[in-house]
Amino acid sequence: MWVSIKLQYNKETDADNRWGAVNKNTNWDWWKKHITNELYTTILWKEKKDVLDIILKHIDQNFWTVDMKKYEQHIIEALEKDKKQYIKKMEELTKHPIPYTQITCFFTTLPRCPYKWEKWFIWMYYKAKDPVRIFLHETLHFQFHWRYRNNSKVKALSTKQFEYLKESLTFLLNHEFEDFIEVPDEGYDEHQELIKQLEDYRIKQEDERDFEKLIEYWCDILLKK
Repeated sequence: MWVSIKLQYNKETDADNRWGAVNKNTNWDWWKKHITNELYTTILWKEKKDVLDIILKHIDQNFWTVDMKKYEQHIIEALEKDKKQYIKKMEELTKHPIPYTQITCFFTTLPRCPYKWEKWFIWMYYKAKDPVRIFLHETLHFQFHWRYRNNSKVKALSTKQFEYLKESLTFLLNHEFEDFIEVPDEGYDEHQELIKQLEDYRIKQEDERDFEKLIEYWCDILLKK
């Protein structure tokens, strides 16, 4: 599948990332050092529309000197370099073609990279050292949502189990895409035990490694707990 990558920056999507970081994922707080305590407490548990102007003012005050065009050029060059090869590899790994023709990457000045799989949106940190790894990480999430969330065993998982499996599957980037990424995908601390078990199973598959079987293998374990 031919896929175009569209990069764009606007302060509203940047602000949306900050609001979402504070109000949606407060348990993953490694990004907090990039938000002042004053801003954090001001927007916590507030409706986005009520604090948007405050967040936009914070961005204006702290990032007005950033030359986004310079960073945009660096990232788009990195993403386009081997795009044809790594997109083909993603489709081969997940056993399905990518069902969309354009993925939009919104630049963000917060080092947190969420996504919206229904709209094929990725937030890309403007200083990302390995934008291809971030792009592949989120694209693997897209494929898991689009192609496997309705798998009968996946549907039987709890929301927490679903999230653990989805995030842990990105260990595959270190094995299947090592020629394209510069920095290993380490995953979150709470997923390391699951990642180790998935890696062990992958090794046992030898030359018959199968993405769907890997998913169902771990679903069987989770559903027995």
